[in-house]
Amino acid sequence: FDYAFIGDKGEISSQEQADTEEGYIKVLVVRDSVSKALFGHVVPCKGVDEHRFAVAKLTADVEWLGYSKVMLKTDNEPAILKLLQESLRELRINGLDTIMSENSPEYDPQANGNAEVGVKILKGMVRTHRSSLERELGYRVPARHPLITWLIEHAADIVNWSVKGADGVTAYHRIRSKPFTTRLLRFGEMCRFKLRP
Repeated sequence: FDYAFIGDKGEISSQEQADTEEGYIKVLVVRDSVSKALFGHVVPCKGVDEHRFAVAKLTADVEWLGYSKVMLKTDNEPAILKLLQESLRELRINGLDTIMSENSPEYDPQANGNAEVGVKILKGMVRTHRSSLERELGYRVPARHPLITWLIEHAADIVNWSVKGADGVTAYHRIRSKPFTTRLLRFGEMCRFKLRP
């Protein structure tokens, strides 16, 4: 797992660049190296917040994957290491058999390639869906708007449900052993329905 930044004025690639911009959000990106499942969550801050939101989301993602043995890998940034420690503790409490951690080498954030790929995939999917939503609404949606929080989680779900790997199978199919067959609407699309007796 790693952090990504999404803003109103274009691509943000680092914390230093994000600090110069007001309207940006922090996104926790989690990617499974086996199934290629992807998760994205807007978090209030890097590391562990007072309500432990990031810890709860990360542990829920790992539990959804259904593994009994897990290795969490991240870089050596102090904030993300604190999140790693708290998540490991929470997963042990929740009863996973084997939980380990692995960190990238010092001063080499690119060594966590699986998470970096996940960040690129999620940002691309968010850009696509955000552009479609803004065209439909007729105005620009700011990054701090609650719709973007939902959009990020939805974009990660779309990757899991729809994007096929080289083997022709989606991440959802690899994890659940069945394809995702629910019919989907475009994000923000109006759906009229009528309850019938």
